[in-house]
Amino acid sequence: MKNLYYIAIAALLAASAGCSKVEVADAPDKAVTFTVASYSPQTRADDDGYVSVLDQDNVSSFKSRAFLHAAGFTGWSNYFPEAGETISANSTPDPTEWLPSHEYYWPKSPDSYIDFISWHGGEPVIGYSTTTPYTATFEWTNDKEVAPTDNLMWADMACRYHANDNTPVYGKDGVTEGVPTLFHHALAQVRFMGKVSQKSKTENERTVEWTVKITNVSVANVSNKGTFSLSNEDPETDKTAKPWKIEKDWQNLSGAVTLPVKVPTGGFSLSTESTELIGWSNVIPQSTNAVTLSVTYTVETKYASKIVEETVTTPAIPLQNFTESIPNWERNKRYTYTLIIEPDTGVIKIIPVEINWVDGATKEITVE
Repeated sequence: MKNLYYIAIAALLAASAGCSKVEVADAPDKAVTFTVASYSPQTRADDDGYVSVLDQDNVSSFKSRAFLHAAGFTGWSNYFPEAGETISANSTPDPTEWLPSHEYYWPKSPDSYIDFISWHGGEPVIGYSTTTPYTATFEWTNDKEVAPTDNLMWADMACRYHANDNTPVYGKDGVTEGVPTLFHHALAQVRFMGKVSQKSKTENERTVEWTVKITNVSVANVSNKGTFSLSNEDPETDKTAKPWKIEKDWQNLSGAVTLPVKVPTGGFSLSTESTELIGWSNVIPQSTNAVTLSVTYTVETKYASKIVEETVTTPAIPLQNFTESIPNWERNKRYTYTLIIEPDTGVIKIIPVEINWVDGATKEITVE
Protein backbone atom coordinates (compact mmCIF):
# COMPACT_ATOMS: atom_id res chain seq x y z
CA MET A 1 0.00 0.00 0.00
CA LYS A 2 2.82 2.39 0.88
CA ASN A 3 4.45 1.88 -2.54
CA LEU A 4 1.11 2.45 -4.27
CA TYR A 5 0.74 5.76 -2.34
CA TYR A 6 4.11 7.05 -3.56
CA ILE A 7 3.34 5.91 -7.10
CA ALA A 8 0.05 7.86 -7.03
CA ILE A 9 1.78 11.01 -5.75
CA ALA A 10 4.46 10.72 -8.46
CA ALA A 11 1.82 10.27 -11.14
CA LEU A 12 -0.06 13.36 -9.91
CA LEU A 13 3.12 15.50 -9.97
CA ALA A 14 3.98 14.25 -13.43
CA ALA A 15 0.49 15.11 -14.65
CA SER A 16 0.78 18.61 -13.14
CA ALA A 17 4.17 19.13 -14.75
CA GLY A 18 2.78 17.97 -18.09
CA CYS A 19 -0.10 20.48 -17.93
CA SER A 20 2.23 23.36 -17.15
CA LYS A 21 4.25 22.66 -20.29
CA VAL A 22 1.29 23.02 -22.71
CA GLU A 23 -0.02 26.33 -21.33
CA VAL A 24 0.24 29.08 -24.01
CA ALA A 25 0.17 32.80 -23.26
CA ASP A 26 -2.28 34.95 -25.28
CA ALA A 27 -0.72 36.75 -28.23
CA PRO A 28 -0.43 40.49 -27.61
CA ASP A 29 -3.22 42.68 -28.97
CA LYS A 30 -2.34 44.42 -32.23
CA ALA A 31 -4.12 47.68 -33.01
CA VAL A 32 -5.73 48.39 -36.38
CA THR A 33 -4.08 51.34 -38.16
CA PHE A 34 -4.28 52.72 -41.69
CA THR A 35 -1.73 53.86 -44.24
CA VAL A 36 -2.87 56.37 -46.84
CA ALA A 37 -1.12 55.11 -49.95
CA SER A 38 0.44 57.56 -52.37
CA TYR A 39 0.90 58.27 -56.04
CA SER A 40 4.32 58.59 -57.61
CA PRO A 41 4.90 61.26 -60.27
CA GLN A 42 4.92 59.77 -63.76
CA THR A 43 7.78 62.03 -64.77
CA ARG A 44 10.21 60.54 -62.26
CA ALA A 45 12.13 57.30 -62.58
CA ASP A 46 13.04 56.96 -58.90
CA ASP A 47 10.91 56.31 -55.84
CA ASP A 48 11.08 59.83 -54.44
CA GLY A 49 8.41 62.52 -54.63
CA TYR A 50 5.37 60.45 -53.67
CA VAL A 51 2.23 62.47 -53.04
CA SER A 52 -0.76 61.51 -50.88
CA VAL A 53 -4.10 62.80 -52.11
CA LEU A 54 -5.13 63.68 -48.56
CA ASP A 55 -1.90 65.57 -47.90
CA GLN A 56 -2.24 67.47 -51.16
CA ASP A 57 -5.81 68.49 -50.32
CA ASN A 58 -5.02 69.26 -46.65
CA VAL A 59 -7.42 66.55 -45.46
CA SER A 60 -6.73 65.27 -41.95
CA SER A 61 -9.45 62.63 -41.57
CA PHE A 62 -11.67 60.22 -43.47
CA LYS A 63 -14.38 57.65 -42.72
CA SER A 64 -14.24 53.89 -42.88
CA ARG A 65 -16.56 50.94 -42.43
CA ALA A 66 -15.25 47.50 -41.45
CA PHE A 67 -16.92 44.12 -41.96
CA LEU A 68 -15.64 41.31 -39.72
CA HIS A 69 -15.66 37.70 -40.88
CA ALA A 70 -14.93 35.72 -37.71
CA ALA A 71 -13.54 32.20 -37.84
CA GLY A 72 -16.20 29.57 -37.22
CA PHE A 73 -19.14 31.87 -37.98
CA THR A 74 -21.16 32.25 -41.15
CA GLY A 75 -21.69 35.75 -42.46
CA TRP A 76 -20.22 38.97 -41.06
CA SER A 77 -20.71 41.66 -38.45
CA ASN A 78 -19.95 45.39 -38.28
CA TYR A 79 -16.51 45.85 -36.74
CA PHE A 80 -16.70 49.65 -36.96
CA PRO A 81 -19.95 51.55 -36.29
CA GLU A 82 -22.49 51.25 -39.10
CA ALA A 83 -22.31 55.01 -39.66
CA GLY A 84 -18.55 54.70 -40.17
CA GLU A 85 -15.49 55.22 -37.97
CA THR A 86 -13.47 58.43 -38.21
CA ILE A 87 -9.83 57.83 -39.12
CA SER A 88 -7.53 60.78 -38.32
CA ALA A 89 -3.93 61.63 -39.08
CA ASN A 90 -1.40 61.21 -36.28
CA SER A 91 1.62 63.13 -37.52
CA THR A 92 3.93 62.09 -34.67
CA PRO A 93 5.56 59.21 -36.55
CA ASP A 94 7.19 59.65 -39.91
CA PRO A 95 5.48 58.79 -42.21
CA THR A 96 2.04 59.80 -40.92
CA GLU A 97 0.00 57.13 -39.16
CA TRP A 98 -3.79 57.15 -39.49
CA LEU A 99 -5.75 55.99 -36.45
CA PRO A 100 -9.42 55.33 -35.53
CA SER A 101 -11.03 57.51 -32.85
CA HIS A 102 -10.27 54.75 -30.33
CA GLU A 103 -8.33 51.50 -30.49
CA TYR A 104 -9.61 48.48 -32.38
CA TYR A 105 -7.66 45.22 -32.36
CA TRP A 106 -7.13 42.64 -35.05
CA PRO A 107 -8.85 39.26 -34.56
CA LYS A 108 -6.34 36.76 -33.19
CA SER A 109 -7.46 33.85 -35.33
CA PRO A 110 -5.57 33.67 -38.64
CA ASP A 111 -8.83 32.45 -40.18
CA SER A 112 -10.66 35.68 -39.34
CA TYR A 113 -10.47 38.71 -41.60
CA ILE A 114 -11.91 42.21 -42.13
CA ASP A 115 -12.99 44.09 -45.24
CA PHE A 116 -12.59 47.90 -45.17
CA ILE A 117 -14.50 50.50 -47.19
CA SER A 118 -13.13 54.04 -46.82
CA TRP A 119 -14.16 57.43 -48.18
CA HIS A 120 -13.98 61.17 -47.55
CA GLY A 121 -16.91 63.58 -47.84
CA GLY A 122 -20.65 63.21 -48.17
CA GLU A 123 -22.85 60.46 -46.79
CA PRO A 124 -22.66 57.52 -49.21
CA VAL A 125 -25.08 54.62 -49.14
CA ILE A 126 -23.01 51.47 -48.60
CA GLY A 127 -24.28 47.95 -49.18
CA TYR A 128 -22.61 44.68 -48.21
CA SER A 129 -24.06 41.26 -49.08
CA THR A 130 -24.79 38.46 -46.65
CA THR A 131 -23.92 35.58 -48.98
CA THR A 132 -20.73 34.51 -50.72
CA PRO A 133 -19.09 35.70 -52.80
CA TYR A 134 -19.43 38.90 -50.80
CA THR A 135 -20.25 41.96 -52.87
CA ALA A 136 -20.24 45.62 -51.91
CA THR A 137 -21.91 48.72 -53.32
CA PHE A 138 -21.11 52.39 -52.72
CA GLU A 139 -23.18 55.34 -53.91
CA TRP A 140 -23.42 59.09 -53.52
CA THR A 141 -26.98 59.94 -54.54
CA ASN A 142 -28.45 63.18 -55.86
CA ASP A 143 -30.37 63.66 -52.61
CA LYS A 144 -27.53 65.89 -51.42
CA GLU A 145 -26.19 69.03 -53.08
CA VAL A 146 -22.45 69.13 -53.75
CA ALA A 147 -21.06 72.45 -52.52
CA PRO A 148 -17.90 74.05 -54.00
CA THR A 149 -16.09 73.25 -50.74
CA ASP A 150 -17.08 69.55 -50.74
CA ASN A 151 -14.35 67.07 -51.58
CA LEU A 152 -15.65 63.59 -52.39
CA MET A 153 -13.14 60.74 -52.52
CA TRP A 154 -13.30 56.97 -52.36
CA ALA A 155 -10.53 54.47 -51.61
CA ASP A 156 -9.73 51.07 -53.04
CA MET A 157 -11.46 48.39 -50.97
CA ALA A 158 -9.08 46.63 -48.56
CA CYS A 159 -10.22 43.01 -48.72
CA ARG A 160 -9.54 40.08 -46.38
CA TYR A 161 -7.13 41.83 -44.01
CA HIS A 162 -6.23 39.89 -40.87
CA ALA A 163 -3.22 41.90 -39.71
CA ASN A 164 -1.24 44.95 -40.68
CA ASP A 165 1.33 44.32 -43.36
CA ASN A 166 5.03 44.60 -42.79
CA THR A 167 5.65 45.32 -46.46
CA PRO A 168 5.78 48.51 -48.54
CA VAL A 169 2.37 49.80 -49.58
CA TYR A 170 1.88 50.78 -53.24
CA GLY A 171 5.66 51.02 -53.49
CA LYS A 172 5.97 53.81 -50.91
CA ASP A 173 9.26 53.25 -49.12
CA GLY A 174 9.24 53.57 -45.36
CA VAL A 175 5.57 52.62 -44.87
CA THR A 176 5.61 49.38 -42.96
CA GLU A 177 2.20 49.13 -41.29
CA GLY A 178 -1.43 49.94 -41.82
CA VAL A 179 -4.43 48.98 -43.94
CA PRO A 180 -3.51 50.35 -47.42
CA THR A 181 -5.93 53.12 -48.40
CA LEU A 182 -5.51 54.68 -51.85
CA PHE A 183 -7.95 57.54 -52.55
CA HIS A 184 -9.44 58.75 -55.84
CA HIS A 185 -11.22 62.04 -56.54
CA ALA A 186 -14.87 61.82 -57.52
CA LEU A 187 -15.17 65.51 -58.45
CA ALA A 188 -13.48 68.06 -60.70
CA GLN A 189 -12.07 71.48 -59.74
CA VAL A 190 -12.38 74.79 -61.56
CA ARG A 191 -11.10 78.32 -61.02
CA PHE A 192 -11.24 81.58 -62.96
CA MET A 193 -8.44 84.11 -63.40
CA GLY A 194 -8.42 87.53 -65.05
CA LYS A 195 -5.87 89.74 -66.83
CA VAL A 196 -5.59 92.42 -69.52
CA SER A 197 -3.80 91.98 -72.82
CA GLN A 198 -1.99 95.29 -72.35
CA LYS A 199 -1.89 98.30 -70.04
CA SER A 200 -0.78 100.88 -72.61
CA LYS A 201 -0.09 101.42 -76.29
CA THR A 202 2.00 103.97 -78.18
CA GLU A 203 1.24 104.95 -81.76
CA ASN A 204 2.59 107.96 -83.67
CA GLU A 205 4.35 109.06 -80.49
CA ARG A 206 1.03 109.17 -78.65
CA THR A 207 0.55 106.93 -75.62
CA VAL A 208 -2.78 105.60 -74.37
CA GLU A 209 -3.03 103.96 -70.94
CA TRP A 210 -5.81 101.74 -69.58
CA THR A 211 -6.99 100.83 -66.11
CA VAL A 212 -9.36 97.86 -66.08
CA LYS A 213 -11.39 96.66 -63.08
CA ILE A 214 -13.82 93.74 -62.91
CA THR A 215 -16.69 94.67 -60.60
CA ASN A 216 -18.70 91.49 -61.04
CA VAL A 217 -18.11 88.02 -62.47
CA SER A 218 -20.59 85.14 -62.53
CA VAL A 219 -20.27 81.50 -63.55
CA ALA A 220 -23.79 80.09 -63.54
CA ASN A 221 -25.88 77.02 -64.42
CA VAL A 222 -23.48 74.60 -62.74
CA SER A 223 -25.17 71.28 -61.90
CA ASN A 224 -24.68 70.39 -58.24
CA LYS A 225 -26.65 67.15 -57.89
CA GLY A 226 -26.03 63.73 -59.36
CA THR A 227 -25.49 60.03 -58.71
CA PHE A 228 -22.11 58.30 -58.54
CA SER A 229 -22.02 54.59 -57.75
CA LEU A 230 -19.43 51.81 -57.42
CA SER A 231 -19.41 48.05 -56.96
CA ASN A 232 -16.88 45.50 -55.78
CA GLU A 233 -16.61 41.78 -55.11
CA ASP A 234 -14.67 39.55 -52.74
CA PRO A 235 -11.45 38.49 -54.50
CA GLU A 236 -11.59 35.16 -52.60
CA THR A 237 -7.83 35.25 -52.23
CA ASP A 238 -5.47 36.54 -49.55
CA LYS A 239 -5.58 40.19 -48.47
CA THR A 240 -5.44 42.76 -51.22
CA ALA A 241 -6.45 46.33 -52.04
CA LYS A 242 -8.99 45.99 -54.83
CA PRO A 243 -10.16 48.86 -57.09
CA TRP A 244 -13.90 49.46 -57.47
CA LYS A 245 -15.88 49.16 -60.68
CA ILE A 246 -17.64 52.43 -61.58
CA GLU A 247 -21.31 51.68 -62.26
CA LYS A 248 -22.66 55.25 -62.64
CA ASP A 249 -20.14 57.98 -63.40
CA TRP A 250 -22.17 61.04 -62.32
CA GLN A 251 -25.53 60.48 -63.93
CA ASN A 252 -28.98 62.06 -63.41
CA LEU A 253 -27.46 65.54 -63.02
CA SER A 254 -29.66 68.39 -61.82
CA GLY A 255 -29.45 71.78 -60.15
CA ALA A 256 -28.21 75.09 -61.56
CA VAL A 257 -26.08 77.10 -59.13
CA THR A 258 -23.63 79.98 -59.40
CA LEU A 259 -20.04 79.57 -58.21
CA PRO A 260 -19.29 81.79 -55.20
CA VAL A 261 -17.16 84.88 -55.77
CA LYS A 262 -15.99 87.57 -53.37
CA VAL A 263 -15.38 90.84 -55.17
CA PRO A 264 -13.06 93.20 -53.24
CA THR A 265 -14.11 96.78 -52.60
CA GLY A 266 -13.59 98.69 -55.82
CA GLY A 267 -13.40 95.49 -57.89
CA PHE A 268 -10.54 93.35 -59.19
CA SER A 269 -7.76 95.55 -60.60
CA LEU A 270 -6.32 93.73 -63.59
CA SER A 271 -2.79 93.76 -64.88
CA THR A 272 -0.93 91.74 -67.49
CA GLU A 273 -0.36 89.11 -64.77
CA SER A 274 -3.25 86.83 -63.80
CA THR A 275 -5.46 87.73 -60.82
CA GLU A 276 -7.69 85.14 -59.18
CA LEU A 277 -11.39 85.96 -59.63
CA ILE A 278 -13.01 82.71 -58.47
CA GLY A 279 -10.85 80.36 -56.41
CA TRP A 280 -10.73 76.58 -56.72
CA SER A 281 -14.30 75.27 -56.59
CA ASN A 282 -15.19 71.58 -56.50
CA VAL A 283 -17.84 70.65 -59.05
CA ILE A 284 -19.61 67.54 -60.27
CA PRO A 285 -18.10 66.32 -63.56
CA GLN A 286 -20.46 67.55 -66.27
CA SER A 287 -20.88 68.99 -69.72
CA THR A 288 -20.07 72.70 -69.92
CA ASN A 289 -22.74 73.22 -72.58
CA ALA A 290 -25.12 75.02 -70.19
CA VAL A 291 -22.50 76.73 -67.99
CA THR A 292 -22.40 80.47 -68.61
CA LEU A 293 -20.04 83.35 -67.86
CA SER A 294 -21.00 86.99 -67.40
CA VAL A 295 -18.70 89.89 -66.50
CA THR A 296 -19.09 93.53 -65.56
CA TYR A 297 -15.96 95.64 -65.86
CA THR A 298 -14.88 99.26 -66.15
CA VAL A 299 -12.24 100.62 -68.51
CA GLU A 300 -10.54 103.91 -67.77
CA THR A 301 -8.75 105.19 -70.87
CA LYS A 302 -6.16 107.89 -70.27
CA TYR A 303 -5.18 110.06 -73.20
CA ALA A 304 -2.68 112.90 -73.15
CA SER A 305 -5.41 115.47 -72.58
CA LYS A 306 -8.38 113.59 -71.09
CA ILE A 307 -9.62 110.49 -69.28
CA VAL A 308 -12.61 108.47 -70.50
CA GLU A 309 -14.34 105.82 -68.39
CA GLU A 310 -16.96 103.30 -69.47
CA THR A 311 -18.66 100.28 -67.94
CA VAL A 312 -19.28 97.11 -69.90
CA THR A 313 -21.67 94.32 -68.89
CA THR A 314 -21.66 91.17 -70.98
CA PRO A 315 -24.67 88.89 -71.35
CA ALA A 316 -24.48 85.34 -69.99
CA ILE A 317 -22.18 83.66 -72.50
CA PRO A 318 -21.97 79.84 -72.65
CA LEU A 319 -18.41 78.69 -71.97
CA GLN A 320 -18.51 76.62 -75.14
CA ASN A 321 -19.13 79.72 -77.25
CA PHE A 322 -15.58 80.93 -76.76
CA THR A 323 -13.00 80.11 -79.42
CA GLU A 324 -11.12 77.87 -77.00
CA SER A 325 -13.38 75.67 -74.90
CA ILE A 326 -13.50 72.43 -72.94
CA PRO A 327 -16.65 70.36 -73.60
CA ASN A 328 -16.69 68.51 -70.27
CA TRP A 329 -15.36 68.86 -66.74
CA GLU A 330 -13.99 65.40 -65.97
CA ARG A 331 -13.44 63.56 -62.73
CA ASN A 332 -10.01 64.03 -61.10
CA LYS A 333 -9.21 66.99 -63.39
CA ARG A 334 -8.49 70.65 -62.55
CA TYR A 335 -9.47 73.47 -64.93
CA THR A 336 -8.11 77.01 -64.94
CA TYR A 337 -9.97 79.55 -67.08
CA THR A 338 -8.10 82.81 -67.74
CA LEU A 339 -10.23 85.76 -68.93
CA ILE A 340 -8.22 88.15 -71.08
CA ILE A 341 -9.77 91.58 -71.68
CA GLU A 342 -8.48 93.64 -74.58
CA PRO A 343 -9.12 97.22 -73.41
CA ASP A 344 -8.65 98.83 -76.82
CA THR A 345 -11.14 96.56 -78.63
CA GLY A 346 -13.43 95.40 -75.81
CA VAL A 347 -12.87 91.76 -76.83
CA ILE A 348 -12.91 89.12 -74.08
CA LYS A 349 -10.99 85.91 -74.63
CA ILE A 350 -10.85 82.80 -72.46
CA ILE A 351 -7.89 80.43 -72.28
CA PRO A 352 -8.79 77.15 -70.52
CA VAL A 353 -6.11 74.78 -69.22
CA GLU A 354 -6.72 71.22 -68.00
CA ILE A 355 -4.38 69.28 -65.70
CA ASN A 356 -4.69 66.14 -63.59
CA TRP A 357 -5.77 66.78 -59.99
CA VAL A 358 -3.20 64.16 -58.99
CA ASP A 359 -0.47 63.81 -61.60
CA GLY A 360 1.04 60.44 -60.97
CA ALA A 361 0.80 56.67 -60.98
CA THR A 362 0.80 53.91 -58.41
CA LYS A 363 2.74 50.70 -58.19
CA GLU A 364 1.19 47.31 -57.67
CA ILE A 365 0.72 46.54 -54.00
CA THR A 366 2.79 43.66 -52.63
CA VAL A 367 1.23 41.63 -49.84
CA GLU A 368 3.06 38.71 -48.24
